[in-house]
Amino acid sequence: MPQQKPSLLHRIFTHIITFGLCVALPVVVMCIMPVASTTFTRTGDTISAIVTRKVFFIIPFLTETVEQVKGVDDQYQAGTQSKTTRSGPVNDPMRPETRSESMSWLVIQGRFTSVEVPVSPANIDEVRRRARDFLQDETQSELRIFTVANWKISVITGAVLTLLTTIYVGSMIWSFVTLFSKKRKNI
Repeated sequence: MPQQKPSLLHRIFTHIITFGLCVALPVVVMCIMPVASTTFTRTGDTISAIVTRKVFFIIPFLTETVEQVKGVDDQYQAGTQSKTTRSGPVNDPMRPETRSESMSWLVIQGRFTSVEVPVSPANIDEVRRRARDFLQDETQSELRIFTVANWKISVITGAVLTLLTTIYVGSMIWSFVTLFSKKRKNI
C-alpha cells in the first residue's frame, strides 16, 4: 500500500516550525549576544565611530554612528548567582547554584551621544586600550575593532546556529532546484 502524502496544512506547519528553529531562533540568540565591528575614523581633528552589530557574523542588523568622539570608557556587569530549583527550603545546602554570564561594553562617548559596544569581559581591557591609544595618537587615521559579546554564546553557539541556518537554506535551495528540474522534464 503506498504511503499517503502529508496534507498541505501539515507541510506548512512543519516548515514554520523548521524555519523557527533553524533561522528565527539563531537570529534571536545572535541579536542578544552579537558580534560587532567598530571603525574609528580620524578626519583632521574630528574622530567619528561607526558601530555595526551583526548576525551570522556578516549580516548587519544595527548600525550606530558617533560623531565627534571625545573619549571611551567601559561598563561591567558581573554575573549573579541564583538557586536553580524551586523545590525545598531556600537555604537548603543541597540546592544547586548557577552563575549568569558577566557582560561588559565599550562606551564610545561623543559630543552629543554615546554608544555601547558589546565586548567580552575577557577582552574589554585590550579593546579599551586600543581605542584610547587611537584617540591619543594623531598619526593614525583609522582603527577597526571586531568584538564579541560573549565567546561561548556569540562565537561557539553562533557558529553552530549559523551552520544550522546554512543547512536549512541549502536544503530549501536544493528543494527548489529539484522541483523546477522535475517540472522542466514534464514540459
